[in-house]
Amino acid sequence: MPTTSVVVQHSARWLPACRTFSCGDADLDSFLSDDSLRLQNEHVARTFLSVARTDGRILGYVTVLNDAVHLLTREKKKLGLASDDHPVVPALKIARLGVASEYARSGLGTALVRHAYFSAQRSDASGGCRLLTVDAYRQAVSFYERLGFQRNRSPEYRDRESPSLRLDVFAPELPDWI
Repeated sequence: MPTTSVVVQHSARWLPACRTFSCGDADLDSFLSDDSLRLQNEHVARTFLSVARTDGRILGYVTVLNDAVHLLTREKKKLGLASDDHPVVPALKIARLGVASEYARSGLGTALVRHAYFSAQRSDASGGCRLLTVDAYRQAVSFYERLGFQRNRSPEYRDRESPSLRLDVFAPELPDWI
């Protein structure tokens, strides 16, 4: 993350800056300006902004929400779970992730995933949370796979337009980007 930024929770204060944010993807841009605060106020999702300390410009954002995924028996066993444990595994989902175009290769995207990773670990204390998940845009799959995310293989995820991926936030070894 650029050293001149700080991560803050979204609030009405940031709406003017949200309207000028551009990551080069109209869907991600409009989500931030039109939907993120509404969904946060409705207790559906939380959006965290990376904000430039100097001028309050939004450099990127990550939106997270609660999730649960079905895993195949072999996928559950890799987590140390038994095949007859609860049929879904609790998770925190990265619902949206956007980085301003000029910071696309700065490491800010990884820093925002890191923020989500630690949020997932904190979520575990209040209700169980084993995985960090994302339904990745096709063009972002390789980014998440480089961070160690794996594709979910359960039938309901196989043929999706946006592949379902997961990362074990309690794996024995930390990812190197942490």
